[in-house]
Amino acid sequence: MTSTTRALVAELRYLFYAKRLFVVLAVVAVGVAVATSGSLSSARSAHAFFERQVVTYERNGILLEDALSAPLTITGDGAMQTIDNPLKYDYLQVSEAVHALQGTAMVGTALDLVTFIFAPLLFLILGASLATYDRTSGTLSFRASRERWVRVVTGKMITLVVISVGATLAAALLALAAAAAISPTVAGLTQEMGYDLVRPESTSPLVLKLGMTTLVCTFFGVVGYAVGVVTRSASWPMVLAALALFLLPFVSRWDPRNLVAVLGSRVYDFWGQFEMRPPIPIADGAALGVLVGYLAAAAVVVVLSARSVRLR
Repeated sequence: MTSTTRALVAELRYLFYAKRLFVVLAVVAVGVAVATSGSLSSARSAHAFFERQVVTYERNGILLEDALSAPLTITGDGAMQTIDNPLKYDYLQVSEAVHALQGTAMVGTALDLVTFIFAPLLFLILGASLATYDRTSGTLSFRASRERWVRVVTGKMITLVVISVGATLAAALLALAAAAAISPTVAGLTQEMGYDLVRPESTSPLVLKLGMTTLVCTFFGVVGYAVGVVTRSASWPMVLAALALFLLPFVSRWDPRNLVAVLGSRVYDFWGQFEMRPPIPIADGAALGVLVGYLAAAAVVVVLSARSVRLR
């Protein structure tokens, strides 16, 4: 067993006995549950609203068949949109809301919520915890005397990647289980509608959604590790991070949250209840490049921390 492998095993063992792995799984499960219940409620609301709209339009002499056969044009973006065929738009919204609860589409529905609401703070905390626990538990000197610290840090980075992949796959499997559990309810809802729904076209294949979620988890994990190294704390920096993530609007187009939102809008469908706040426009290539720059800066902090311990 190589030293890097030993370090990886040691980190995973720590996460297991410290119950961090169970916390990650529990948070992911809560995210999937919120996505499932919220999206089911959203589908019911969309259906009820559409039924009322159909009755209203029929009173004005506009039949559903005529509206569906007419073209639909949407101009503007974000909260400012002009829709020239509202009834057809509402019909497509119902189709998307119901399809979001079915089969593999439910995986995408769970992933977009988990990726943007749960994963950032969860992996910031996980990264900071990996960066600080050796110091707070008094094992830093012991481990540094037995292994080159760069190998230990490499093991920590690989651990973040492994947990990111595991959390993403766990979310996908739990979403599939949720889709199977609510399938009778969704089937009943579809039968109540009395009209055929269209199958919406996904923005991207499922594998790209899985990859995006994994990368977002890894990104925030590495950033959290760098924050933990600099501040030597996994408590008050994470409180500030939580406030920034959930309370502050996007500060600028270079805000990491905005950059992730720009890229995420090209990957996830957002058919369920969760609707991402409209990002500040920026080219996809620029958003990706700046995120890679942020990740490289965090990696530099990680490398310098490993070197400082080795030279001590």
